[in-house]
Amino acid sequence: MKRFAAIFLALLLLCASLFGCARGKESPEEPDGNKYEPMKFTAENIGRYITLSEYSGLEITLLEGESKGDAALRHIADGAKILEYPDSQVNYYLAQEKAKYRYLASESGDGYEELLKLLGVTEESMLEDARALVKKDLVFYAVVFAEGIQVTEAEKVANFDKYVKKYVDDFGYDESYVRENMTEQIYESMLYDKTAEKLITMNSFK
Repeated sequence: MKRFAAIFLALLLLCASLFGCARGKESPEEPDGNKYEPMKFTAENIGRYITLSEYSGLEITLLEGESKGDAALRHIADGAKILEYPDSQVNYYLAQEKAKYRYLASESGDGYEELLKLLGVTEESMLEDARALVKKDLVFYAVVFAEGIQVTEAEKVANFDKYVKKYVDDFGYDESYVRENMTEQIYESMLYDKTAEKLITMNSFK
């Protein structure tokens, strides 16, 4: 039981440090050499994959420890209709899921299959997790395009240092690495926060 708890804690830390803020992050490489890149969603292609239900004027119940922005996106996702899961984005997240467990297996000294069995993880459950992440992406970008939300150049400049500090403090990244390699991820985080703020003003919470 202690061993399972230690592995689970390591998994949570790994998710936070390596994958927790990785929207748009370069994806890990699979053992067979295949590499998947995140999909570029646009106002023109988003409607192929999702139909949003009403997302304003809602009364949303907050879950314990949940921010209002996250609660709004969760609630909207519950009512959204997924028309199609884009294979490239599913494969991107599935590759991350597999790489995550392979990395943890190498760090813990367990074999990959042994670790999956210990944690009760299967290929099917990883695929379900990947699809859940894709659904979050689709909901997020559908709202972004529906509302025409953009991060201006002035906002990027004004807030860049603050977001660098957040990546360093919250996820343990090296500051110079963030500044040199994670500009797009920071801009995506700004877009997420601006979208969350918009949804908060459009809905009520209890």
